[in-house]
Amino acid sequence: MTSTVYVLCPDLKSPFGGVMKLYELADTLNANGIKSFIVHEDKNLEIDWFNHTTPVTDFKSIKVKADDLLIIPEVFGSQIPNFYPGVRKIIFNQNSFYTLLPFNWDIELARKVYFHQDIVQVIVVSEYDFDFFSWLFPGLKISRIILGITDKLFYDQPHKQKIIAVMPRKVIDDYNQLIQLLLLKNDLDGYTIKIIDNLTLKECAAILREAAIFLSFSHKESFSLPPAEAMACGCIVIGYHGQGGKEFFRNDLTFVIEQSDMISYAKCVMDVIDKFKTNPLETQKIGKRASQFILERYSLANQERSILEVIRKFI
Repeated sequence: MTSTVYVLCPDLKSPFGGVMKLYELADTLNANGIKSFIVHEDKNLEIDWFNHTTPVTDFKSIKVKADDLLIIPEVFGSQIPNFYPGVRKIIFNQNSFYTLLPFNWDIELARKVYFHQDIVQVIVVSEYDFDFFSWLFPGLKISRIILGITDKLFYDQPHKQKIIAVMPRKVIDDYNQLIQLLLLKNDLDGYTIKIIDNLTLKECAAILREAAIFLSFSHKESFSLPPAEAMACGCIVIGYHGQGGKEFFRNDLTFVIEQSDMISYAKCVMDVIDKFKTNPLETQKIGKRASQFILERYSLANQERSILEVIRKFI
């Protein structure tokens, strides 16, 4: 009998990139002949802010067999071994910063879970997280997958508008201070601020394709998906890499700001606005190079390949 993969997913209806990547993982497996389901606790929950073809079920409706495979997000913490004991499990950790949080910062309890006999692999999504777990838990079976960005939505669109896109949810105080500093200098030069929050994936991509600048307020991120998506759209990205974004926040492609250095942040925004005015073609080339880099390195094809390399070992 063929093994089935069950991907457990928190019941979060609002837009969260981690939920989307769980769905994309299941979609990838199904597209390659590996029967997979997303499993929610609430059987009536519908995720509608991005497109997916994923079969969705709930815990009461599934009958897990001994040779099936469970993929479980790190947020389930100490409960991970309790899901269908004896069935093989992969922990899909999309944010190392929150690894110990579900364990109330008890590292020994976390160690017991991550080295539990049912755990056959831990999946991470960045170089930062791979290094984190290699250091924290030597000997842990770790694989890094690539997070892919769809070029059907996120791509460099000609004729950028005077729009500054921003997703300030995690560090709203830094965002508020930055805007006040810029207004104090009266130096937005006609640019409009567009906040991306609680939008569908299509709506988010539409703003980024039009925006000339993206302000990154990434904080304690395993990968920092929003600035990567902004780069794919050819935005000039200014701001924080959130640690996980270090691997693509290159100095020739972005303008990196040290966390909470608000004066440097404001000066850099003003400088980039000035560059668009005085040397628009050269400034736009930065965005074009960033788009090419992101869409080549973090393609959906690379995401698919990296997922299958991990999962096929257990199917």
